Amino acid sequence: MPDKTWTRIMEEARTLFSQQTYGGTSMQQIAQAVGITKASLYHYHAGKSAILSTLVRDPLVELERVLELASLRREREERRDDVLNGFARVMIAHRQTMGLLLRDGSVHGEQTAEIRDLFQVLIDRAMDVLSDGNTGWRRKLLAAQALGAVTDPVALFADVPADELHVELVRGAHAILALRHH
Repeated sequence: MPDKTWTRIMEEARTLFSQQTYGGTSMQQIAQAVGITKASLYHYHAGKSAILSTLVRDPLVELERVLELASLRREREERRDDVLNGFARVMIAHRQTMGLLLRDGSVHGEQTAEIRDLFQVLIDRAMDVLSDGNTGWRRKLLAAQALGAVTDPVALFADVPADELHVELVRGAHAILALRHH
């Protein structure tokens, strides 16, 4: 079980990454925010990318679980609903952390390639469910837009109650999926 210092490191790193970007935050700044030495910080984490990896691990595992459960559904609409509701729930529950993956370009570097790649695999799997496996670009575009509707806005609406935000995100995604190209 993590100790108080470990927990503070994670909290301060999340806050600093959100305020000044992942790339704009140094290990020294994290250590200072926690009130420990930089050497002590390295005792807990091998580097900044290890901290980021730890921050995003649980939300990514939750997204993977959403996709696993959705895949067990027989009906296409149930699979879609599970993906949209599940992604909205996870993104809202982890607004600050997931906002890093969506909005902070400095997160996507060589040291964080594994995180980026895993997130992209999850996005691709979700888009496959939302497009019903249709490989046509128009259907894939609608799937991408619908997924973006439940993921992208969460960090922008931090003051909106989670349950209300969830309803509106999913409603918007369903409206997008209902569009048909002529």
